[in-house]
Amino acid sequence: MIEDSFYQERLQFLGSVEPLREACLLHNYLYAMEEFDWLVYAQPPFGGPEPVLKNLGRYTHRVAISNQRLLGLKDGQLSFQWKDYRESDKQKHSKTMTVPVDSHKSRK
Repeated sequence: MIEDSFYQERLQFLGSVEPLREACLLHNYLYAMEEFDWLVYAQPPFGGPEPVLKNLGRYTHRVAISNQRLLGLKDGQLSFQWKDYRESDKQKHSKTMTVPVDSHKSRK
């Protein structure tokens, strides 16, 4: 649930949704979303499931963060560089983000 992630401080609110960092605003927003009758429309994949799996399979061994962008690991915190492509500035400046490292090596 979104609320669980919110109270575990696992959510980031960037850009236009930054005000939702306040619990009351987030709750009001989520409550308003419950008022909609959501309709999910999905088409069958073109050519069946095999081409879809083949296409998705290309991404299973990709690296999420290249070694060049890794800055350091200290006290269970990983720091890396990233670029905010939402900035209107044509020249994107690298930013640094630090996130906690999950100590679990595998999840079953």
